[in-house]
Amino acid sequence: EANKNYDLAISYLNAISNTSAYETLLGNLIPLFCQTGNGGILTRDMFLRNISTLKARNILANRSLSGIGPMPTISVAEWNQVLTLANAGIQSTDYVFTGRTTASNGFFSAGSGSVQAMTAVVGASGLKTFRLSERLYQDFKTGDDRKTNNFTTRDYKNQVGGFTFSTRFALRNGGNGGSGAVIANNAIGSQELFIGGSYEENELMKAEANINIGGANLNIGLGQIDNVRAYQSSALPALAGSGITQVVAREELRLERRTALAFRGLAFYDARRIGYTYDVSKGGGRTSCVVYKADGTLNTNAIMNYNFFDYWDVPDNEVYINTPSAGSAPVKNPN
Repeated sequence: EANKNYDLAISYLNAISNTSAYETLLGNLIPLFCQTGNGGILTRDMFLRNISTLKARNILANRSLSGIGPMPTISVAEWNQVLTLANAGIQSTDYVFTGRTTASNGFFSAGSGSVQAMTAVVGASGLKTFRLSERLYQDFKTGDDRKTNNFTTRDYKNQVGGFTFSTRFALRNGGNGGSGAVIANNAIGSQELFIGGSYEENELMKAEANINIGGANLNIGLGQIDNVRAYQSSALPALAGSGITQVVAREELRLERRTALAFRGLAFYDARRIGYTYDVSKGGGRTSCVVYKADGTLNTNAIMNYNFFDYWDVPDNEVYINTPSAGSAPVKNPN
């Protein structure tokens, strides 16, 4: 259904004959305070590339990398589809759809309208509503300027939530003054929320497809991870030409998606297709996790058993209004 609507949008965009009128209309639809940074008035070609990125995401988000769970395992043909779509996707100089805060008449608040704002701390003490996961901090590589610039130390032992919420770190509002890309900034107009795709996501989808296709494509994929790290000023050494194996490259890709795309609404879907979200007894869960316990002890080799739902049921009122036909996709989660 999503691709059907994307294709309709593509047909309308390709039918535009008056690009000036189109850009005027889009400029009136996108709030002026969102037309800054990566946000702006998308040319028709930029809009088409944004759609191509989302079509590539649709394949990845609903295919399994591990064979765990009910999702089909992604095929070689689908990796090539992802690569074709991502190659036609968002470029580093393209505008994308973003949200910003404003002093008045905005659609989310600077201090509490985003997960970043509800997590980031100001100054040397205190914590916000949300806690920074030890597992997220763990996934930022040593030497990454984004790690240096975005985190500060805390000692929070939660006696109710236990290790789930206990943490030694916090997200630093506005960063620490370093060069790595800042994750959270609750000053009015400073936090950029990505509503759709982004250059980094698109580049990492190209990287993932190339790494999994393998052969000569492997090193191309490593270079695309390098592109994202350079774009966000990570200062990490280049992967391209390093000669690492496909297995190691896949882990580098996982880490980069986790860090470069933090707080962009993609982490659950990545965890699901990797297999983390399923029960350990079914081959799921995550190993080698850092856990800070409520009693202050540290475990650096824990097993996390999430056992989450992979899909929610389609709401009853939707099923009632649009009764599934014979051969329809499932509307109830069999698990």
